[in-house]
Amino acid sequence: MNMKCSEVRRMLPAWLDRELADSRRDEVAKHLAACVVCRAEMAALRRDLAALASGRAPEPSPFLLTRVMAEVRTRRLARRFLPVPVLRAAAAVLVVAASLGAGVFLGHGFAGRSAATDESWSVSYSAPVAIDVYEPALGGE
Repeated sequence: MNMKCSEVRRMLPAWLDRELADSRRDEVAKHLAACVVCRAEMAALRRDLAALASGRAPEPSPFLLTRVMAEVRTRRLARRFLPVPVLRAAAAVLVVAASLGAGVFLGHGFAGRSAATDESWSVSYSAPVAIDVYEPALGGE
């Protein structure tokens, strides 16, 4: 079975630690013998593991402290002039106020009162009313 590079890369840590079953270990070894890219990946992984095992911390770049302190100063200034929690609270208050305003406006209708409670709209359905809409068009009253 030919293994894909993605499968081999996923199995490399277990292969290096000898945690794979013999059949899988042989498949990975055959793939590594034929694939330059996966061999380079394995070599990089071995270097990383060796660096971790040595216990040495990598040396920071010479300008790391300068960059970190510049970022700290920038964030302090930004917090001093525009604190994020205050902006979030203000935004929340505006959303609630807008929602309440829209609810009040839409709940009372455009005239300021609800049509369902207006007495002028009440209709009695006790007696049907006949309206002849064609009579005025024919010249009658």
